[in-house]
Amino acid sequence: TFVPAWLAWLPVPRRLMQQNHNERLSAAMRSWGNWLVGKKAWLYPFLGVVLLLFVWGFTRLEHSFSSVGNFPEDHPVRVANQLINEHFAGTTSFQVMVEGQHDGDIQNPRILADMDGLKTLALQQDHVGDVQSIADFIKRIHKVLHEDREEYNVIPPPVVVTPGVDYVEENGTWKEVTVMDTVSGQELVAQYLTLYEMSGKPDDMANLVDYNYRHAKITFLMDTDDQADLRAIDRQLEAYIGNHFPGANVAVTGLAKLILVVDDLIVSGQISSIVVSLFLVWLLTTFMFKSPVVGFFNTIPLFFAMVLNFALMGLTGIKVNLETMITSSIAIGVGVDYAIHFVYRYRRKLTESGSYEQAVADTMEDSGLAIAFNSFVVAAGFAIIGLSQFVAIMEMGVLITLTMVTSAFGALTVIPLVFLTHRPRSLILKTDSIKD
Repeated sequence: TFVPAWLAWLPVPRRLMQQNHNERLSAAMRSWGNWLVGKKAWLYPFLGVVLLLFVWGFTRLEHSFSSVGNFPEDHPVRVANQLINEHFAGTTSFQVMVEGQHDGDIQNPRILADMDGLKTLALQQDHVGDVQSIADFIKRIHKVLHEDREEYNVIPPPVVVTPGVDYVEENGTWKEVTVMDTVSGQELVAQYLTLYEMSGKPDDMANLVDYNYRHAKITFLMDTDDQADLRAIDRQLEAYIGNHFPGANVAVTGLAKLILVVDDLIVSGQISSIVVSLFLVWLLTTFMFKSPVVGFFNTIPLFFAMVLNFALMGLTGIKVNLETMITSSIAIGVGVDYAIHFVYRYRRKLTESGSYEQAVADTMEDSGLAIAFNSFVVAAGFAIIGLSQFVAIMEMGVLITLTMVTSAFGALTVIPLVFLTHRPRSLILKTDSIKD
């Protein structure tokens, strides 16, 4: 509303009053249209090459994201993070919450043994620097109270049988005899914890277990925040938990898990949004042009742009994440403008000329130049984002710039080739004769 009103109020420059003020560019676009007319047999070989490129690139796609990796290598945040990861356990963490059914369940040797087994498994994975849990305290106390012997550096078994001394009366005298004492492993763990609490440092375990010994936490520290690495560790933790901890509720949480869950929700949501957006584009253009076939034609540049987009990401190593997935949504929003512009004008030119070939050249001369200008201007605007030092934003700028060009190219190349090859009669506005 504003632009037409503004243009109506402003005086028209004299140079624009000339009928052919862009004569050379218009002629170039018309020549492009005539060239396409002669190359319509190339449609399916061309689409085949694009499809192979897409399959090749798609198989190389990686779903990963690193917040720290988005900073330049010499940025203070990245340097400090790297130093911590090199000299300490790590800056990223998983937390595993273990909940028993009753108070004192965390003192159960079976649960403690599973916690220790989970630690052993985690430390075998790449990038895991340290694991902390109450099981470490129990193993250490058990070892120290047995003369610091290495074979006791374990979680006590559910039933502990130890040799003891008793005295029996025999022939009027007391005699020392050896007996085997049986102690519940859970009771032994409770005694260990009571002894430790009496040492004057009861708060040492406050961050690992609650007062009633019903809830416990296992902390895993890692030297990476790359989603591919975190996802591999998470799969190992989840698989182990699924086969252990009977009678306890166990869940993986923490910052690392939050990163993975949020990313999964966003990416899956973006995929759903893309599918819904494509359907809505088809539906709205179907009502607009009163033809489902013509509505489908308007989605062709969108598919073309997204296919090339994902192919480029796979071939160049750009990973699938929040920022790169957004480019597909932008491609749909912008690319459909080019398609509607071309299809609408093509139907008019086809009705006027009665020839599919003539309509291509006329549309290119009329609207093709506007579409090309529009795509290059918008692409140049988004290209500025590609100069960002933040890697994710830079990649998004590059992909959006590419999307602007490929969606316009699809509208100015693939759509006319489809029209010339299949000659759909649904494009005809009225029942005029069509020249072959």
